Amino acid sequence: MNIMSITGKILRESTKTVLKEAVIEAVTKKADLREADLRGANLRRADLRGADLWGADLREADLWEADLNIEDIVQIHLFDLPDNLTLELMRWDCALLPDGKNRFSAWKKGKGLPCPFNDTTINRMFNFSEKHNLWLYGKPKMNIGELFRALMKSQKIKI
Repeated sequence: MNIMSITGKILRESTKTVLKEAVIEAVTKKADLREADLRGANLRRADLRGADLWGADLREADLWEADLNIEDIVQIHLFDLPDNLTLELMRWDCALLPDGKNRFSAWKKGKGLPCPFNDTTINRMFNFSEKHNLWLYGKPKMNIGELFRALMKSQKIKI
């Protein structure tokens, strides 16, 4: 079973017939799984330590008791987030940036400007698409644990 990207490109060819086995094999061989389309994958109890899942689509995936690092899971792409979670993530972004309030205020006024994270070397905590029209300054309302659980629930990822 081949592992496909979210754009339909073959990321890794495999003779395995089950996606879970193909993913485990890819992780073992340090294959690049960036932007992998793993929607609905049963990865229960899979050893995913060290998997590069940046930008991967894990909506509706079963990661129950999977062995993975939190750093790996937070870099998946978060699709179709509700507005309240998008705003919450933007507020976390703002809190991480030096002079975040001013940067985000300028971004909101500029309308065509790229997100304030585009011109910094600071890594975002989560990989998502910001929504310019939602920006309203404020402190994050959720702690990191609440935010993580809400994001996994919104993506229907079982952890």
